Amino acid sequence: MTSLIYTLRRNIIYSVLSSAIRLSANAFLFILVAKYYGPVLFGQFTTAHTLAIIFTLFADFGFDLLSTTIIASKREEAYNIIPRMFGMKCVLSFIAVILMCSYTLIHGISEGARNFIFIFSLYLFFSALLNSLFAFFRGFDELHHETNITLTINLFLLVSLIILGGLHVDLEYIALSFVSSRVYGLIVAIYKISKRVPRIFPIIDLLWIKSIWKDVSVFGIYFIFGNLFFTVDTMLISLWRGDHEVGIYQSVFRIIALCLILPDITIAATLPSLARLYDNDRMQWIKLGSVLNRMLIHIGLFLGLFLIVGAESIINVLYGLKSYNAAVSLMKIFGIVVIIRYSVEIPALMLTTSRQQYKRMFLVVVATVVNVLLNMIAIPKYGIYGAAIVSLIVNALVGIGYIVTVKKSYYYQLFSLNNILPLCLTIMMFIVTILFPHYSFWYVSVVAFIIYASIVFNFGYKKEEKKILIQNSILAFKR
Repeated sequence: MTSLIYTLRRNIIYSVLSSAIRLSANAFLFILVAKYYGPVLFGQFTTAHTLAIIFTLFADFGFDLLSTTIIASKREEAYNIIPRMFGMKCVLSFIAVILMCSYTLIHGISEGARNFIFIFSLYLFFSALLNSLFAFFRGFDELHHETNITLTINLFLLVSLIILGGLHVDLEYIALSFVSSRVYGLIVAIYKISKRVPRIFPIIDLLWIKSIWKDVSVFGIYFIFGNLFFTVDTMLISLWRGDHEVGIYQSVFRIIALCLILPDITIAATLPSLARLYDNDRMQWIKLGSVLNRMLIHIGLFLGLFLIVGAESIINVLYGLKSYNAAVSLMKIFGIVVIIRYSVEIPALMLTTSRQQYKRMFLVVVATVVNVLLNMIAIPKYGIYGAAIVSLIVNALVGIGYIVTVKKSYYYQLFSLNNILPLCLTIMMFIVTILFPHYSFWYVSVVAFIIYASIVFNFGYKKEEKKILIQNSILAFKR
């Protein structure tokens, strides 16, 4: 148990560092572009970047998540698995680049966005290969390699941005710096993984692919649609409403993506351990999932209400209300989305680790179809506000689906006293915050956070859960 605690603690630390470094660099860039280049250029830039993210899903096709899961449980076979997985990623990445460039033929893409798409197609290729190597590191519980590489490439990216931004160069050169950073990161990652597994050269093994295709297809379809339903609205806005609307929408979306860092970190850090616990110790699997779930719910409540109440202050500080006033209403809608996402990520993860990934796949496929159909009505008629409402509806439906589906194997209690009491007290606290003058929002929020942390510790956990958290922290520290 002590070894498990140490591994979880180490993985969480490295996951936090990796994600914080990566997202901080991205946040700096996107906020800078939005503020100084204006909504139109920002819309073109983020259209291409979002498209690269979408086609990266096709390049990954679930191989990264499957690689981590297989290597974590069958490390003795890693020398056979890694070259074959890497070979498939090379092929899929090349196909994804061709598909992304072909997208520029679609009517409605502006010339500016088209130029960025060609540049980010290279970013897509090298990012997909780098992500596959990161997945191998996670399978070995060696997340420190990902942290070190992420730190290096993002420092390189930030230095490039400071120099290029100071020279007021065209935005295309900033996009090229993204590509350069990924090329460098890929070279370093190949060098690191070659020390762990001597044979890294890609292998195309059709018989092996056939043997794992059932598992891959489930993970792949889920991975594509699970991310697509949260990003496809940007591409639809680009086609039907133009670059300016995309810029406003993405200004909020980038803030929300930053807020969702913690669930992503939690999943990356605990997936290998939860996968092993499900096979070896089912009770510990349930206890760990319950504690993680309660932790994310409490954080999500505060963070979501913070975004709703402080929408105007946040937009004003980051972008300025003169050009981005329309983003305030969007922020309030997406604040609710944040609460939903934090509340259902662990039930979704429990489905994956209990070998029920096919259920997640079914839910997200249906959700993506519903998302597109609703947006076909909402975006032309209501613009970006319609897209935000559709995103809220779809995320709520998916969350309900996860909770209902996981009930039989994992006892999820959203409406327990430990969750309801912090929720009620938090809502009351933010109502009081609204009554204060606008300029004092940030000061009041700090006080509110301190009060909320105290409330959560005293009323948000059962006695047994408090004991587990305290004991685990002490053991991890001693280790």
